[in-house]
Amino acid sequence: MNIAVYILLAVQALCWSLFLFGDIGFDKPGKYGLDFSALVVVGVVYVIALLSGIVVGFLKKRWFILGSQFLPILVALLYIYLPYRTYDPAGYQDLVGKPKAEVEKRIGHPRGALTGFVSDDRHKDEEFIALRGMTIYISRDGVVVSVESSY
Repeated sequence: MNIAVYILLAVQALCWSLFLFGDIGFDKPGKYGLDFSALVVVGVVYVIALLSGIVVGFLKKRWFILGSQFLPILVALLYIYLPYRTYDPAGYQDLVGKPKAEVEKRIGHPRGALTGFVSDDRHKDEEFIALRGMTIYISRDGVVVSVESSY
């Protein structure tokens, strides 16, 4: 294969690594300093590398090169359409009274988790982690207040 094909594949792999592991922030920079403008730049570089790889594969009639351009996109689509794990709040009641670090150690950072802050009649200025099947409420002090069913 030509060295240009290897360079294109390396650039695409680097872009996907940044998408997946770069911790890109939207309203503020992530822990590596990447923000939304960095996401746009990486996205543009990826699209250019992808289109270049498609053109090179088509012109050289190397179907493996052409097909490999679509493999990361197919894997990403498969990942998006996989079902989320369902959590049973009864199995996590022991987290009440424990620090937020214990929650992160126990459940990690699951796919599909929604986090934020809530202040209503039942929960005053508390952080929440909403998962499929349960919601965990954490006080401002970083202690789990309750684990409730979300159904």
